[in-house]
Amino acid sequence: MNRLALISMVLSFIIACSDEGIPLRSVSFDSIVYQNHKHESAKWVKQDSSKWHLLEEIHLLYKMDLDDSLWVSILEFENDAFALAYYINSGRFQGALPVVKGPLLEQSIRSGRWLFIFRHKRFYPHDRRLLEEYVQQFPGYRGGLPQEFLSLPFENREPGKTSVQIDLFHGEKISFPMFVQRYRNADVYWSVARSFESVDNEDWLKWVDSISKKKEKVSYTESILKFDSGHGTRAMATRLGGGRVVCVWGPLDSKKLETLFFEISERVYSAKY
Repeated sequence: MNRLALISMVLSFIIACSDEGIPLRSVSFDSIVYQNHKHESAKWVKQDSSKWHLLEEIHLLYKMDLDDSLWVSILEFENDAFALAYYINSGRFQGALPVVKGPLLEQSIRSGRWLFIFRHKRFYPHDRRLLEEYVQQFPGYRGGLPQEFLSLPFENREPGKTSVQIDLFHGEKISFPMFVQRYRNADVYWSVARSFESVDNEDWLKWVDSISKKKEKVSYTESILKFDSGHGTRAMATRLGGGRVVCVWGPLDSKKLETLFFEISERVYSAKY
């Protein structure tokens, strides 16, 4: 690879990384078009950070012809994890499937900490490929699951059993979002979770204290928390060096649980994200 190409790759990577944190209000909406049409109106709605950690949203209108309009709402959350939690847990969306809302069809696409909601008349369908091309015009486009999920094993993942817990984890209050993936191998199942970002030790210890007071068979030694998570399952959790929190639980014998726990801990600790 020549020097010019290498410099170009590095600059592209730097720009992409810097785009990831750009606030929605810094986006140049005049430069973003849908089927060569610019938006005809835009309305900002300021949101107070609430259960979903939604910051604000903008409503845009695109008119293709007299009867064919596309309404676009873009919701901005504090980070990717809260956007994904709303997308998965709110019950409002059905993945790539359109949702009927009276005379309208609603489609949705998530990119990083932004959630795009498209509404159009049922008799004027809009191809999802065109909607995805629209979203990809925005800076820092990131589709699919957050990269933090890549640190969790792919083998034996149970389809449709991915979630984000942002308020309660094992029934106790948390101040940090946790990615959760369920696994199954024949009749044996277990779950693995990791924090989205590094967790302050104080926040980790608050959760440990809650678990210690509410759960049974609890032990906390050498930064490893063990407890009965209910229904005959045992759990192990820890805060790794660097602050990432990991938890594994299921109806497993002690040896299998510990083997899985230390394997997962090593994967998450060594992961880039």
